[in-house]
Amino acid sequence: MTFEELSQAAKQGDADAQAQLGRLLIQRHYFQVGIHYMLESVSQTKNLEHIFYINVAINNVTSTEEKRKILEELHERAEANECIASYILGGCYEDSYLLPKDYEQSIYYYTRSAACGFFPAAEKLGAYYLQIKEDANEGLLWYFRAAEMGSDDAWRPIGLNIFITQAIMGTTAYDLRTDENVVDILTYCAEKGAIFAQFLLARRYEKGNGVPLDISKAQYWYDKIKYYGNNLSDIANAIEGNMYVTFGYIPKY
Repeated sequence: MTFEELSQAAKQGDADAQAQLGRLLIQRHYFQVGIHYMLESVSQTKNLEHIFYINVAINNVTSTEEKRKILEELHERAEANECIASYILGGCYEDSYLLPKDYEQSIYYYTRSAACGFFPAAEKLGAYYLQIKEDANEGLLWYFRAAEMGSDDAWRPIGLNIFITQAIMGTTAYDLRTDENVVDILTYCAEKGAIFAQFLLARRYEKGNGVPLDISKAQYWYDKIKYYGNNLSDIANAIEGNMYVTFGYIPKY
């Protein structure tokens, strides 16, 4: 497809053409117009890779005039309830892209984005309330809301995995080690696809830790982690190895 054909398709609303044209323009350092076409595309597709690409592009803009135009478009789109524009603005305020760091504005736009059902925004809110505000109840609520959004999306369990890893390390206001409802919470997260929750739940049933010893239930949760192998010890060793690499130690849980 020639540049002219690509431009025509993009102007007619073809999301793939808009993304291709946007990338091409950004690569040629036409940031403002390139980001415009990328925004047109993600407003239809919500493609996470393309959203990440937009964020990277925004971080590389040096022209004051281009920054002004990009921010103007983002605010216009956010005010029109485009959830992706709100999400990107939230990131601009959180990470100081184009704008001074401002957590209140960041949370405002992430909340608007999450209200449209965009789960990465809900995960951002979960992390904010757990790590910055140290509000365990609100943080957990947002992680659970994120898990309910986009149930067929392979990226969805990431937020719950982050929550589980933080909660068993005691690095946030929420500590799974002392929660009397820990089995219910682990079960919920495991059912949503959080691999660390599946592992920890299987371990509990295998050891009878806080639940009646039940090898069949342990095996059920181990079986959910298919790509680690079929042997219980192999699965345990693989995930504990992963935990060690991730945390620097194996949680005694």
